[in-house]
Amino acid sequence: MLEQGKNLVILDAGDAFFSPRAIKTSRSKSNLLKAETIAHGYESIGCDAFNVGTHDLALGFEFIDSLQASTNLPFISANIVVKESGDLAFKPYIIIKKGELKIGVIGLTDKVPAKATELTILDYKKTGVEYITNLRPQVDILVMLVNANRQDYEKLKVEFSAADYIFVSRYTGRTYPSSPQLEEGPLLYSVGVQGKWVAEIDLSIVNPRMPIIDISQSQENVKTVEKRFKSLKQRNPDKKLEDIYADKPNVLKIIKDYRVKQEKAEKILVGAVNRSEYRLIALDKKISDNPELVKLVKETLSECKILDRITSQTLKKVRNKPS
Repeated sequence: MLEQGKNLVILDAGDAFFSPRAIKTSRSKSNLLKAETIAHGYESIGCDAFNVGTHDLALGFEFIDSLQASTNLPFISANIVVKESGDLAFKPYIIIKKGELKIGVIGLTDKVPAKATELTILDYKKTGVEYITNLRPQVDILVMLVNANRQDYEKLKVEFSAADYIFVSRYTGRTYPSSPQLEEGPLLYSVGVQGKWVAEIDLSIVNPRMPIIDISQSQENVKTVEKRFKSLKQRNPDKKLEDIYADKPNVLKIIKDYRVKQEKAEKILVGAVNRSEYRLIALDKKISDNPELVKLVKETLSECKILDRITSQTLKKVRNKPS
């Protein structure tokens, strides 16, 4: 996308570095190396904001703090606090400027793991509302990056109703383009876990004072109806559907319902001044890889195998050492 000249904003909602909350001792060194490689990968593509999630702290605060000092990655979290000082461990938000637009991005997580003994946490919902109130007047678009439990997923639309977008991590479900969104309030997305999917938003802002309309479901509905009508017309392409199925009231009802669905979708598409189009992209073999990053990943995985073997042998010797 960068090579195509697109004006990108790259965000991560959290839990990118580690999958488990507690890292096995036998694999701590290899997990550390993998996480460092991921961080350098993000740095090379130009990540604009990285919300620190629960799993990112699986090796404690020291690791993330060292990355914060040694890389240009913009870590954010509005509610993770250093116990000793009472200060925030990371910047609470970041404002990204793209042309005339100002995009505010706030980071939140609902818990820190036991390993991160230096840290504590503020109530993420209350904190989020406070930062939304302060930041909303300063920006044109407000984005929430939230690392939270599954049961809180739907509640976020209400809690953070003044935001424009909410991207959730740790939740295993995925939002599809056909998924319904609220007519008013924030657009809410989840792309699952394990880094197998990427959410792409194409955003066109004509009038910052008007609401952002998600056109993804409407586009999907139009495609679905057109495909269905094409299938129904195969019996007689030259006649109207109502004439073809005049003697089939059940089919006529389906056609009527589809026409209502089509008209509603087309009305939304025509009336959307500020348009937001969402796509869920599978990171499979169809996506071309950056050769330099592929080389880095292969070298890292090879080194990880060696580290795991050495660590395992060392631990075995320690266990077998006579007392």
